[in-house]
Amino acid sequence: TSSTICSGNAASLTASGATTYNWSNSATTSSISVSPSTTTSYTVTGTSNGCTNAKVAPVTVKATPTVAVSNATICSGNSASLNASGATTYSWNSGATTSSISVSPTTNTTYTVLGITNGCTGAKTVNVTVKTTPTVVVTSQTICAGNVAILNASGATTYSWSSGATTASVSVSPSSNATYTVTGTTNGCANSKTTNVTVNPLP
Repeated sequence: TSSTICSGNAASLTASGATTYNWSNSATTSSISVSPSTTTSYTVTGTSNGCTNAKVAPVTVKATPTVAVSNATICSGNSASLNASGATTYSWNSGATTSSISVSPTTNTTYTVLGITNGCTGAKTVNVTVKTTPTVVVTSQTICAGNVAILNASGATTYSWSSGATTASVSVSPSSNATYTVTGTTNGCANSKTTNVTVNPLP
């Protein structure tokens, strides 16, 4: 019998009608398992009572798609775009059937995509690493006009204030009510917090 397989798989060829068998790959059983990398024909010679007959069994090999998709790293609360290529249609373990998907995991997560071309399936696993986005804390301040307010940010590794300062603590002396924003960054993940400084006029 003939057979069609996807590359990397095996085909089972079974001969019948004779007493003994001799295959072109030197096998002598009635059934053989073969895994050719390209389309190949196998010849089996059957013998009964000293009489022989031969039969050719072609094995057609279809290419299994090589699916490509890159790992991703995101900050918690963000999303990652996973783009698969190398096949005709796709099926993700998340249920999506498009080549590209957007995911927003809260912890490190593995996704698997199956790529299908001409009935042959290739698989690829991709990892999405989730880094923690810092929670920046800074309190509001109330001062009297002409005084100084100390604003202290915490929760991150480095800081950047809307005033241009890059320290965790800043001193400000607004003449009227003012709003300040600080962006805290840890391991490349950033979060911002806004604080108010209320200025009470002098009597």
